[in-house]
Amino acid sequence: MTSTQAIIERTLAGMGYEFVDLEHAQDGLLRVYIDAPSGISLDDCEKVSRQLSRVLEVEGVDYARLEVSSPGLDRPLKKPADFERFAGAEVSVRLRRALEGRRNFEGVLTLEGDGRFGLELVERGPEAGRAAGAKGSKTGSKPGVKGAPGKAAKSQQASQAAEAGGTAAAARKLVFALDEIERARLVPMLKFRGEAEMSREVLLLVDALAREKNVAREVVFAALESALASATKKRFKEEVDVRVSVDRMSGESESFRRWQVVPDGELEDHDIQIILSEAQKQISDIQVGDFIEEELEPVDLGRIGAQAAKQVILQKIRDAEREQIINDFLARGESVLSGTIKRMDREGAIVESGKVEARLPREQMIPKENLRVGDRIRAYVAKINREGRGPQLFLSRTAPDFIRHLFANEVPEIEQGLLEIKAAARDPGVRAKIAVHSNDRRVDPIGTCVGVRGSRVQAVTGELAGERVDIVLWSEDPAQFVIGALAPANVSSIVVDEDKHSMDVVVDEDNLALAIGTGGRNVRLASELTGWQINIMSAEESQAKSEGERGAVRELFMARLDVDEEIADILIDEGFTTVEEVAYVPINEMLEIQSFDEDTVNELRNRARNSLLTEAIATEEKIGTTAEDLLTLEGMDRELAAKLADAGVHTRDDLAELAVDELVEATAIDEERAKDLIMKARAHWFEAEQAGAAQPGEERAQA
Repeated sequence: MTSTQAIIERTLAGMGYEFVDLEHAQDGLLRVYIDAPSGISLDDCEKVSRQLSRVLEVEGVDYARLEVSSPGLDRPLKKPADFERFAGAEVSVRLRRALEGRRNFEGVLTLEGDGRFGLELVERGPEAGRAAGAKGSKTGSKPGVKGAPGKAAKSQQASQAAEAGGTAAAARKLVFALDEIERARLVPMLKFRGEAEMSREVLLLVDALAREKNVAREVVFAALESALASATKKRFKEEVDVRVSVDRMSGESESFRRWQVVPDGELEDHDIQIILSEAQKQISDIQVGDFIEEELEPVDLGRIGAQAAKQVILQKIRDAEREQIINDFLARGESVLSGTIKRMDREGAIVESGKVEARLPREQMIPKENLRVGDRIRAYVAKINREGRGPQLFLSRTAPDFIRHLFANEVPEIEQGLLEIKAAARDPGVRAKIAVHSNDRRVDPIGTCVGVRGSRVQAVTGELAGERVDIVLWSEDPAQFVIGALAPANVSSIVVDEDKHSMDVVVDEDNLALAIGTGGRNVRLASELTGWQINIMSAEESQAKSEGERGAVRELFMARLDVDEEIADILIDEGFTTVEEVAYVPINEMLEIQSFDEDTVNELRNRARNSLLTEAIATEEKIGTTAEDLLTLEGMDRELAAKLADAGVHTRDDLAELAVDELVEATAIDEERAKDLIMKARAHWFEAEQAGAAQPGEERAQA
């Protein structure tokens, strides 16, 4: 007995449960089977799972996942008490030494006294076995029946099987001691031996599994049909499509091999498909997408097949259980899960809330937060993964939406619609900012979220491991919103650049460090909160930048309009920044400039328009050698194409071969746009590679 098994047995005994078996499965899965005189329910499994998780964590047992379940329909028999309890049941036994050349026996278990047990064997005649085997291997001719045959055909097949096979049975008893047995198990009910017995045992199986796993009978029937279809497929060497139908009332099953109807000329696999013209020879009204079916003989699964079918059934039922649990949780409309940490591992924590298990990854934990098994926590449901095994809910304690929901729980006015959290930004565990807006003028949004003596905001801070929260007032005016988001720093002036979606914020020297924050935290959170790029600068830096921009515009006007510095400065002082504005602004606005008369205005407008025309002609000449595939590329404009032409880039392939830094240097565009353009220019390369990779497979299919 391993130390892990000893720990588990001791724990189960203290809880009043019987230890049945322990499996070390793949990927660190520890599977524990338990039992009790009254049977095992889903609540029992959850209760034991929680307790074992705590005990194994304390004992330092290394495992990835723990699964607790009932022993199922083929539970192992190991202790004398097991054999005594299941006397009269049918069991399969493997002896340590061969008896009459055999080690495996099946029969009804009996008690013989003095610690010995008996097995009443039923041997089947070889002729019956051969007849059944021949019957089971028959696959039939090419399909000719659409849909399932009636019960009369089923009865006729059963009677024919009885006439052909027969079962010459001879009963005898084998007596043995417990130490002579290598292993013993109950015979699962999926080991069908006859049509009538099969029907009865199917219904018993469905009812037992439905009660044990707390799922609908229809789910079990669907899982049973899938398992029987999977077992039936193994009779064929080729890949086949099999459908099994189990009658919900009688338990009778019918198996069919299917061929899907496909259009003529599109046949890919003759083992599972049939062309439309061939199918219509058998069924005139059949359509593409329908199925041609041929009934198959009932399959005798045997012990190995029954075990495989049982695993398929239980897996599908487990999947259905997990799906139902997730659907129940989602139906409640909750975005925050409250639960207990069940287990910690390298990947993070498993959080348990009732029947729901969720994964809290380490990267979604608040830094320096010391979580332990048994701690109660709340976390935001960030993702739902319905694929694969393990927890399907993935949590986050660092997401901005988490703080939104925490305030919604603490502030009733948010639930009532009087207040609204417009935005949130976080540096998890350190600092956060939220922007609030009141839909009722009588309600103070900041004071309401803070609460009496800070009670509400302190409750949120406590849940977030001491994360300090700044509550700012949301505004429709972006500049005012940014000023509030930079609090507690005082802003001297602000310049908004709509084109670049950025703001230059000027603060005095005393507020400069406060506005930027430790490691740039304050300005970074303010930028995330408002969605604007924020550039913090002192008054001196702002003045130097302004003078630099003014000088660049002055040089532009002097060169393009052929004016002196005085005229250029007048245009700048009046708000002109581009030649296009001088050329096309309404003449009445320019006539309002006191320094210009009408002749000067007309001359400036003519010079601006001539300059733009000359520039356009030059641009057209530059792109005259540019290929059409580059000009029509998404995101390309003629001005950019002219700059590329100056750099020697004339085709889409030329652009695709550039590095990002080379494109930025040649055209002065931002890095994001450069990346996007290069990837779009390379898209046809990837499409050609994929087409080349697919072509050999298509050639093989045609061959």
